[in-house]
Amino acid sequence: MDLQTVSLAGLIIVLGITVDDAIVIVDNYIEKLDQGMTPFDAGTKSVTQLFSSVLSATLIIIACFLQYHYL
Repeated sequence: MDLQTVSLAGLIIVLGITVDDAIVIVDNYIEKLDQGMTPFDAGTKSVTQLFSSVLSATLIIIACFLQYHYL
């Protein structure tokens, strides 16, 4: 397998993770706005509420790919 192919696959995966994390946080932000919160409070609350979940999901995906790569 060429190095360019592996690099391209890695970039696609990272882009997917980044977009997915942003979609989850923005969806929570809109839900908080619909509940009547101010935009600043909704943004702060949505990020702090989901930070540990988004971070752990991202780290688990990275660990899975690292484990697959080094086996």
